[in-house]
Amino acid sequence: AEFIELSVARERHLAGARLRRVWRVAAGLAVLAAVAAAFAGYALDRKHAAELAENKAVSNFNTAVDLADAQIHVADLLDDQGKGGAALAEYGAALDMVKALAAAEPGNPIWQHALSLYHTRIGDSLKAANNLTDAAAEYGAAWQIRSALVKQEPDNPIWRRDLAVAEIKLGDMALAKGDFDGAAQHYRNALDMDERLARDDPHDAQWQRDLSAGQIKVGEALWALGDLPGAIAQYQSALAIRERLHTLEPDNPAWQNDRFVAHLRLGDALAENGDADAAIAEYRAALASRSMSSTATGPNLAGERDVLLGHIKIADLLWQRGNRPEATEEYAAAERAGVRLEALAKTADVNNPEFRWVPSELKRVRDRLASGGN
Repeated sequence: AEFIELSVARERHLAGARLRRVWRVAAGLAVLAAVAAAFAGYALDRKHAAELAENKAVSNFNTAVDLADAQIHVADLLDDQGKGGAALAEYGAALDMVKALAAAEPGNPIWQHALSLYHTRIGDSLKAANNLTDAAAEYGAAWQIRSALVKQEPDNPIWRRDLAVAEIKLGDMALAKGDFDGAAQHYRNALDMDERLARDDPHDAQWQRDLSAGQIKVGEALWALGDLPGAIAQYQSALAIRERLHTLEPDNPAWQNDRFVAHLRLGDALAENGDADAAIAEYRAALASRSMSSTATGPNLAGERDVLLGHIKIADLLWQRGNRPEATEEYAAAERAGVRLEALAKTADVNNPEFRWVPSELKRVRDRLASGGN
């Protein structure tokens, strides 16, 4: 009976996750209906898990996960709606429960791993709220746990990957605070672990993707430290991996997006290094990869945003070089992408920080077009 009850709870989690994905991509009343249904589902899920917890004193792993996951899912929905304070309260409630269980059974690696995940989720929420100090503390707590797990089981690839992720998170915090040397060290630590995982299983696409992500991060730190050639080399290595992954699975939208990012960052570094022709070539390659992705899935906010960005970068370089006719063509292409983006934005939430630059940049594009190339 208990197994059936827990299975029902997990089915609610899966249904709620699907509804949450609808919340992210749907529009208008469909979004509101999805959100209402998700909240109702999670509320029932949490109530159900709490009843089990009351009977079992939350000593059963699956029961506790049901309850903690319900709180995490509600927190995710609140976070998506910009209700950071309420989301943090839910994240904190889940964390407190897992902390108690981990303290009661400190030798259980599964509880310790779960605890590190909750610390990371809270850190992500704090980072989104620009509370970098507390976010770094949460990431540090996750790092401590994962470091201990790796020491206990040095050959466990999951523990090693999670520790690499914790290093990346701490590197991001150091970079945001201007500690470029600290960021570089964290990123190199992560890259060392990613390289070992990729060597141990060279056919695992996830390890290869992680390796390319680590190379991008090291490139960011090297650029911040003024080592542009070093950054360019890292971006080129990451791009080579992502091209191979795309060749193996050309319809995978994640690989297409990864190629776009690598081409774009390599283009940025080349432009900063004074090689405008090579930079423009990378930007055009980025646009080609993003266009394929958008065409395969239909118009989408992220795709149109990236197309807008790519055309702006090409146009700005051409403008700086005095090639006004071609620059104007690129600005016009950017403006068309902006029109599509504005149409999509009418029925979607664009409060994400990744979209905040769009209105001002689109205005700059339109002002430049209105100037007639002057």
